[in-house]
Amino acid sequence: MRRFFLDLAAEVRRMAKTAGLVAAAAAALAIVASLTADPLAFFFRVVGLVCTALLVLSVVVTVLTFRRARAIRPAPLAIAIVTSLVCTGFNLAFAARLPAVSTFVLAGGAGLLVGAAWSLTMLLFVDGDEVRGRGTLWYLVVWALTLAANQLTVLVTGRTPAIATILMLVGAGLAVSNSGGLILRVRATERRRVANHREAVATAE
Repeated sequence: MRRFFLDLAAEVRRMAKTAGLVAAAAAALAIVASLTADPLAFFFRVVGLVCTALLVLSVVVTVLTFRRARAIRPAPLAIAIVTSLVCTGFNLAFAARLPAVSTFVLAGGAGLLVGAAWSLTMLLFVDGDEVRGRGTLWYLVVWALTLAANQLTVLVTGRTPAIATILMLVGAGLAVSNSGGLILRVRATERRRVANHREAVATAE
């Protein structure tokens, strides 16, 4: 538990630094935009270009590195769950019109199912005293299908408020289920590691 809170504090500090950099970049862009003929249009045009570039970059990085082993810790996953729920709740609180209950159930349920399946595609193993994970081909397939479905839906239907809400609910369900599933799998892997260690010690004695 102590390690969990240490990881949690480290993740919060990392997110705070990232937020600070984003805020500084936004402030600098706002200053530059104020010097143009149409500051608001310029600002959002640049933001759109940056978001597109980041999306393309994330696709390239994911394809190239999904098989690379990395530490899988519960604290960052827990933060991902909380962040997703808070952002979703914030958006719904200020929505002009709340979606129907059936939309909540279907969109959220679809996200939960996909997220649960996605969490099972990560290959977990013990390296020293920590659990590490490596993406499999199925991990990449689920990720690619999810991304393609999102982009295709927006392209075909347009990003209307109703479609944006549905995609947000699906995304929230996916994030919660995927992160939650990985937390459970990490805990189970850690328990097996401890059990195997105790068994090895007992056998040696």
